[in-house]
Amino acid sequence: MKILDYLNEYYDRDIYPMHMPGHKRRFDFLNGIPAYKIDLTEVAGSDNLHDPHGILKASMDMTSRLFNSYRSWYLINGSTCGLISAIFALSRRGDKILMARNCHKSVYNAVHICGLQPIYLFPPVDESFGVNGSITPEQVRAAVEEYPDIKLAMIVSPTYDGVISDIASISRILHERNIPLIVDEAHGPHLGFHPSFPRSAVTEGADLVIQSIHKTLPCPTQTALLHMCSSLWKNREKLEEMDRQVSAALAIFESTSPSYIFMAAMDNCIHLLNDNKESLFHEYIRRINVFARETKALKYIRVLCKGEDSVDNHPLFYAYDPSKIVMSIRNLSLTSAQFESLMLQRYKIELEMIAADYGLALTSICDTDEGFERLLNALLEIDAEYGREVPKPATPPPVQEVLTRMTISAAKDMPDARILLSESEGRVSREIIFAYPPGIPLVVPGEEITESMIARIQALFRDGITVQSSYGELPQYVHVVEYEIG
Repeated sequence: MKILDYLNEYYDRDIYPMHMPGHKRRFDFLNGIPAYKIDLTEVAGSDNLHDPHGILKASMDMTSRLFNSYRSWYLINGSTCGLISAIFALSRRGDKILMARNCHKSVYNAVHICGLQPIYLFPPVDESFGVNGSITPEQVRAAVEEYPDIKLAMIVSPTYDGVISDIASISRILHERNIPLIVDEAHGPHLGFHPSFPRSAVTEGADLVIQSIHKTLPCPTQTALLHMCSSLWKNREKLEEMDRQVSAALAIFESTSPSYIFMAAMDNCIHLLNDNKESLFHEYIRRINVFARETKALKYIRVLCKGEDSVDNHPLFYAYDPSKIVMSIRNLSLTSAQFESLMLQRYKIELEMIAADYGLALTSICDTDEGFERLLNALLEIDAEYGREVPKPATPPPVQEVLTRMTISAAKDMPDARILLSESEGRVSREIIFAYPPGIPLVVPGEEITESMIARIQALFRDGITVQSSYGELPQYVHVVEYEIG
């Protein structure tokens, strides 16, 4: 079957998308214009993404004004391109980077490419739902005091599950030491457009912020933004230096053949928000609030920070993004894979992600009343049919400390050995292992594999969670450094 035929057939199955992209397959981001008609290269008057002076510059300038940044760049290689470029721009080989352990795998790839030494911040785990909490200012302060030679910091806010960190306080601590802060805000381009949402890192003190506008805004997959913020460096000379560094990095990591289809769609999205954000977000919040209120009827399924739950019940959260719908299924007689299958086969709802103990639905301004109602009715029926009083045992939590035996780059340069995962305790990994989605590493090259890591990987496989690795031989085999570390 052709890919196009499959996609058309899938569309005709009336499956409701509780996942990215944010246009939810109902917003025409090209105004009815066939894509082939505008699939151009750099022709007269179309400008050049890597040297913008015309219509692309004007569009990105409007984007900057909308998001209140000093400068914004269009990314047609997704947030991955922006994250790698930002880290490359602000670091030098051998630098120490302070980074949240729950960063996306692309950040670890950047650490490898740039030859950096990561100093990890481990987000605490909210045991009631099994999700990561916020990175705290206290963690950041302790880290920069212990490692005064840190050159760069990188955190994720909001997380995949919607947890926000205190960017304003964290940035102040870092800026006291002239350490720039990059924020992976891939899941938060909608933040700041309505008082019911937390403020964006763009206006909270970060230096560079990367957003995947395809995740929660009406834009096609692979479209993203990189913002340079003016909150730290009031010195214009410093801003211009960072501008040059980022532009030079993007010239390396972003395609030299950028898609005008993507850029036209991004421009259309920015115009839509510029003209209609108040009405769009007013209706969006209304739908979220109605759904949250109706989930009070659930007896066994708990929805994070909705229904009978609230952010006050989660002291490890600084704030929470209400657009995310995290559904705990510990009190259901279903595995997470069975829950996902039931949602798809019986109710025709495609979730964004399943984890060991919960499912995740992503919403956007393009969701409909019918979509929220379909999800609510599905949860109510599943709750009544599969609910049980005694919860399932919690899956082993994410690692809260690691034994780094060598840098990622050094591990990649070492001779390779292929061994059974069950016999790998104490060995040093040569590959990255992660659940996808969300793409957060379970094991990183250069780290010693521990009993708890093995237990978590095996538990995820048992629950039907997709776990990937560099060499793709799990759950049987893992690739490690050839010799054992004494």
